[in-house]
Amino acid sequence: MQGKTNHKVFCYCTGCAVAFPHPKNAQVGAEFEIKPIEDFSPDSIILPTKDAIIQAGFNNWIFDTTNEKEWYSEQDINNEYLHKNT
Repeated sequence: MQGKTNHKVFCYCTGCAVAFPHPKNAQVGAEFEIKPIEDFSPDSIILPTKDAIIQAGFNNWIFDTTNEKEWYSEQDINNEYLHKNT
């Protein structure tokens, strides 16, 4: 994911609804602090471009690509996870 206004690229698990700073944190046995998505992007998210993912240093973690039609859309995630308490 990427913060819409702060442009910070981070990882987000739609199954767990938790965010973390780097893909290496998602590895079995990795220790990391689980945070809500709001800690990385308090207003809303956008789906990052491949270039944004590479610039964030996550290029070694790209194994496949998808689009909103095949997965969650920006609107789905923003509505369900960021604005659920508003």
